[in-house]
Amino acid sequence: AERAAEAAAAREAVAVEEAANAHAAARAAQSVVGRVQSEAAAMVRTLAAERAFGEEERARMQATAETTAQQEGRMHAMEGEARGKESRLRRQLAEERGHQEAAAAAWERERRELIEREGELLAQQRELTSRLAETHAAATTSASAASDGGGSERERERGVTAALAAAARLVTVGGEGGLQLAIDRATEALQRQLRAREGELDIAEERVRSLEATRDDLANELVAASRLIDEVGNPQELSAELRELEERHVAALELMGESSEENEELKDRVGGLKAMV
Repeated sequence: AERAAEAAAAREAVAVEEAANAHAAARAAQSVVGRVQSEAAAMVRTLAAERAFGEEERARMQATAETTAQQEGRMHAMEGEARGKESRLRRQLAEERGHQEAAAAAWERERRELIEREGELLAQQRELTSRLAETHAAATTSASAASDGGGSERERERGVTAALAAAARLVTVGGEGGLQLAIDRATEALQRQLRAREGELDIAEERVRSLEATRDDLANELVAASRLIDEVGNPQELSAELRELEERHVAALELMGESSEENEELKDRVGGLKAMV
């Protein structure tokens, strides 16, 4: 009976211990369940956050994909435009090369023409120099003739005076008939002198017109020569020749001015003779 009681007590103690262990295990399980529930709630919250972040990332990726697609479209468009520009640039480059070759050919042609013009200019300047020398000689001859004409003018005036004196003697000797004869002779003498003077005046005027025409031609040729010198780059030798040519032209103009003064003097003398007639 004692052993049965001890066994019963032992079993009871074991049962109590097992019950305590069961209670402890239950509490531990509840604690684990609480932790699991807390972790599950945290995981749910984390999952929701991850899901929201995933949605945001998906929206961002979609926007990025759309932006990328747009950029790719623009890039393709830019590539097409770049290819078009490259094609146009190649065509323009080919055209520019053609223009450059044409310009080089034109420059070579202009260079040859310039050399030819330079030769023509030198020939024209030599011709102008010769013509200026001729003009200078003609002006000198005209001046000499005019000076000689002054002496002949004095001789003609003496002739007129002698004719008038002879007419006066005829009037004194012959009376009325001598007067008419004296008038006729004096008139004829004066008319001869007038015709001679008019001839000299015509010659002088013709020389003046010739000198004026020569002056105009020389002025035009000087302008043309100046332009040609500008076109050929204004070489120093041509400039020196042009300055010499201008000096000769000025000298010719001065001689022409002297001839014009002599011509005016001849006109005045002819007018005086006409008044006497």
